[in-house]
Order: sequence, then C-alpha cells, then structure tokens
Amino acid sequence: MYAAEDFVRVLKDWGIPYFFGLPGSTEAPLLEALYGEPKVRYVLGLHEAVAVAMADGYARASNGPAVVGLHTTVGTMAGMSQIYNAFRDRSPVVVTCGHKATGILNRNGFCVLPDLASMVRPITKQACQTLQANQISEDLNRVLRIASTPPTGPTFLAVPEDLLGAPVAERALPLGGGPLPSPRAGRGEVAAVVDLLTGSQRPVLVAGSDVPASGATTEILDLAEKLALPVLEEDRRSLTGLAFPQQHPQYLGAYRVDHPVIKEADLILFVGATLFMEFLPPSRPALPPQAKVIQIHPDPLEIGRLYPVHAAIAASARPALLDLLEAIPVPPDETKAARLEAIRPFREALERRWASAAGSASGPPLSVARLAFEARRVLPPETAIVEEAVRSAPAFFDSFPSSGAGALFRTGGGGLGWGLPASLGVKLADPRRPVVALVGDGSLQFSVQAFWTAVQQGLAVIALVLNNGSYQAVKAGIESFLGTEGDTREHPGVSLPGIDAGQVAKGYGAHAIRVSHADEVGPALREAMACGRPCLVDAQVASERPKLA
Repeated sequence: MYAAEDFVRVLKDWGIPYFFGLPGSTEAPLLEALYGEPKVRYVLGLHEAVAVAMADGYARASNGPAVVGLHTTVGTMAGMSQIYNAFRDRSPVVVTCGHKATGILNRNGFCVLPDLASMVRPITKQACQTLQANQISEDLNRVLRIASTPPTGPTFLAVPEDLLGAPVAERALPLGGGPLPSPRAGRGEVAAVVDLLTGSQRPVLVAGSDVPASGATTEILDLAEKLALPVLEEDRRSLTGLAFPQQHPQYLGAYRVDHPVIKEADLILFVGATLFMEFLPPSRPALPPQAKVIQIHPDPLEIGRLYPVHAAIAASARPALLDLLEAIPVPPDETKAARLEAIRPFREALERRWASAAGSASGPPLSVARLAFEARRVLPPETAIVEEAVRSAPAFFDSFPSSGAGALFRTGGGGLGWGLPASLGVKLADPRRPVVALVGDGSLQFSVQAFWTAVQQGLAVIALVLNNGSYQAVKAGIESFLGTEGDTREHPGVSLPGIDAGQVAKGYGAHAIRVSHADEVGPALREAMACGRPCLVDAQVASERPKLA
C-alpha cells in the first residue's frame, strides 16, 4: 500500500462521500488512489475558490466535515478567500494540498513555499504539513477531527507529492475517527442563566447561526414556546443560517438595537450568536443599556469579546439548550399569556411588511421586494436558499419569509464568489431538495465557472441572479463618504456593462432565462425547476441601496 491509498481509506472511515478539488501534477498519487473508488467521488471545480466553496456548502448542509484538495502554493493562494469565509463562519472544511516534493522545498523550486502551512494558519483552526509518509493518514484524521469538533472551523494539511506516493505499512492501531464530544456547561453556569431568565419580566431570545449548525432547531423552538419568548434571529451581518421558522407567530425579525422589542427588553438571551460583526466603527453600542445579556456560544473566545455579558455558557447550542430545558421551570399561565399578547402587535407589523411587497414595482426593472414576493408564491416550502446577493439581500428577505432551519445558507466572511458553488455543495448533501443560489450579478462573475461543475455533476440548481448592472456596495460606500444619498454620477469601479450572464451560463451547458417583469417570474421559476438541469434566471432588478451599517 502507498500513502495516498491510506489517505483515501481515512476518507472512507469518516464516511466522506465527496472529495472536491482542482488538482495539479503533485496530486497524481492521490488521483490514482481515487480512480475507481466507488465510495469517494471526485468533484472537479474549474477554480480553487469554487472547489473550496463547494466543500463549504456541503459541510454546512450535511452538518459534518467536507474535504477539498488544492494544488501547491498557488492553488492554496487562489482558494484563500473561501477558506477565509469558512473560518469566519466556523465551517468544518478540511483543506488538503498536494505540495512539491520534499527534495526541492528548501531549494527555491517551482511553486515552492517551504512553510506553506504558515500562509493559512491565521484563517484556520490548525494548519500543518506532513513530514513522513507513514504519518499522512494520522495527520488527515487529526485535521478532520479538529475541524469537526466544536467550535468547528477549517483546517489545512499540506502533503508533499513524494510522501503521497511512498509505500507505507498497514496501521497497527485504528485511528479512531469522529469529532470529540461537545462540551457541556457546569451546573453553576446553567443555574446563573436560569436565575436571570426566571427573574426577567420582558426577556427576548436571539437565535444564532450555531443553532442549526449544532442540530438544535427543535430545542430552540421548545425553549421559545415553553417560556413564550419573542424571537429574533442573529444580526444579519453574521447570520449564516436560520435557527427559527420565520412563519412562527413568535418570530419578529432580525436583531437590531433599535428593534421595538429590544427597546422594551430587560434581558436578552443570545443562543449561538456572534456579538457582533462590525462593518464600520459603531456610532452607538449594539446592546441596549437597560437589558441584561446572556450569551451561549461554542467558542469561549467569542463570549464577551466586544460587550460584557451577565451570564454565559461556553458550549454548542444543542447541549446548552437541553440543559436549560431540563432546569428552567414553566412560567405561570398568566405570564405566558401576557408575553404572547405583547408579541402580537409586533408580529402583525412584520406580516404587514411582508404583504406590502405585492404592491411594489412590477418592472421593468423589477423591485427586489416584488421579485421576492413572486418567487415565494412558486418555490416549494422546502427550498434551500443559498444567498450572496450583498446589497439586495435585505430587500429580498424582508419580503421572503423562510420556512425554517436549513432553508437559508449564507456567509458572513465577505469573500465574493461563494454563493453559486456553495449551492452545489448543498445540493450534493440533499439531492432531492430544491436549491436556489440567490446571487448578485457582481458576485456571480467571481465563480461563474461553477456552472460547468453543476452540468457535469448533474446538479439541477437554480441561480436566481439579482442583476442591477453594478457593484451597489461600492456605490453605497461612495455615498456614505459623501454623506449623501442617490448620487447620480458614474464613478469608476461601479458599473458592470456588457455582460450577458445568460450566454455565459449557456456556454458552460446550463439553461438560462431572462426576466424583467413580475408576470415573468413565476413562469421562469417553474421552467427552471422543470428543465432538470442547472439554470440561470437573470432577473433585471432595480438598484437597492440600504445604508451601510
């Protein structure tokens, strides 16, 4: 047996069904080991960032680790924007790299950086390079385990090509794959949280991204209903997945410090949420002065990082919620009834806002809100939305309430080009589920090559492109600098003329449809779902310029 065969054996031991990648000559032993292996399917991307984002989408949708292989120094560099996204979102992506042979690592050889792992160490949980052939399987098992153990996150392993192709002996002992157990809170920590909750008159629950990631969607619902809590989702700048069904009568929208329910709160319980991811230096605190704060998060370094908290549990959402549900008493019926009655006007206002999208501009160009309203009438409730629409996203989701956990995937990392390839990973994790990549026209061009992989792998995803012909985030930055709104001048670096996204998608073998009026949205999405292959729906939409925050 040679080392690359043992590498593949580790993947099989972990139940890893896909190996995403873009190879070069250094991966020859590994490609030979994968040849004809029915349990591990190689999924080729045409750019390293596409390969990493596909693995990232698969990891998030499967709630387990995903593995991607890059090529030497240059391939790692090309994939780093998406490694950074995985790092910011704590996605368990294991990045492997076929490095050049050990004999030229210190001789300034082709594509050589002797300590390649140092380049990605700041954006991974662990980065290392194998030193001996018989340690490859051990090292791969270790980075898989580190990536998938809470707090999860990407890891990196570089393996020189001569070690991949070297003979190795059979293992004397099994490696013992699988993540380490999730930490549990101590009794004192749980008791402190229970004391604050039971002593609160107007508590609010904020459900964060770690709730779906840790499989705690049932428990968060149970806690909200047991205590009759108003529920907000994590601030959208760091939100990566929905933890609570937006159709639930206790759901009241996204967290913001000026939300009416937050203004009245005397306690805020953040479960699996980041506090906070800042885009600009804040002009005021992101927490209200009158409310006590509880934070539950798997990363102890995240607790109290920017703002002090009154109680905390350093654990994944699911074990923490199980402990709380067991320990906290049920409030009196009159308390629960009063809380639900207080929620009702806020919920009614939210539903009126959703309904108002029906009267927004029908086009051309379409308002983003109207597009969302028409899309939600057609897309099945189980549809997964993989979002990278940047400036248009708030307007879309203000008119597109989701069915619940697992219905939304997004990144807070900011590395563009994530959305379309991530949607392929989501589709691979659950092929029967409809998947829509909601992307901006600018974001699309960072990873449009993903259409080729979608066609080759038979992944019938829909790319719903919000095409306003520009980088609206850049325009918003200019207007923020000028202290004005609606600046009509054509600054450099903003407009994107001359791109026919549909023709580009067709060039890779995908289907394409163009829409510019509300009446066209429903038929276009039905055609896209029925065509049985990857499809781009090029929606000509009006510019949305929410203020930078």
